[in-house]
Amino acid sequence: MNSTPFFWLAAAAVIVGCFQTWVNYRREWYDYTLALKYQDLLERKVVVEKRQKAARQFKEHKKYNAETREVEAALDLIEDIGFYVRNHKMSVEVAHHHFYFWIRGYVQTGKDYIATYQIDDPLAYEYCEELLKSVTDYEAAKLKCDPRTLTWDEKDIEEFLEGEIEV
Repeated sequence: MNSTPFFWLAAAAVIVGCFQTWVNYRREWYDYTLALKYQDLLERKVVVEKRQKAARQFKEHKKYNAETREVEAALDLIEDIGFYVRNHKMSVEVAHHHFYFWIRGYVQTGKDYIATYQIDDPLAYEYCEELLKSVTDYEAAKLKCDPRTLTWDEKDIEEFLEGEIEV
């Protein structure tokens, strides 16, 4: 087969283009900029105060108050993170690294709150459970264990709530 310099030049260009596309994809997939933005939002004074009130409510009543809705300050941000993970704007690894504690804590303790809220608005918090499952599956794969073993027990939830109150 007689090859021309044009063929080899074109082949090299395709290979370089594919490699550059892959590098760009990896850079964007593991970009932590969006995660840092959401971490800053979760740590804003007004959000921290609402998280503290929500944690106190749950600790005292074993549920979140549907009238004061403080827990929504955390759930809204977790929902956004879930949306970005689902739509490949943030990797599961990045979400796990920055937010696992809050995702596990608020989605697990807020399960009833979310279910009640979804009666009137079925699309509300639609990504929270999916995000919890994704980061839990990631953690289970890293720990080589069954994801069901990672559900927090009452002691873990108590520690989470105490941590949120003392922020």
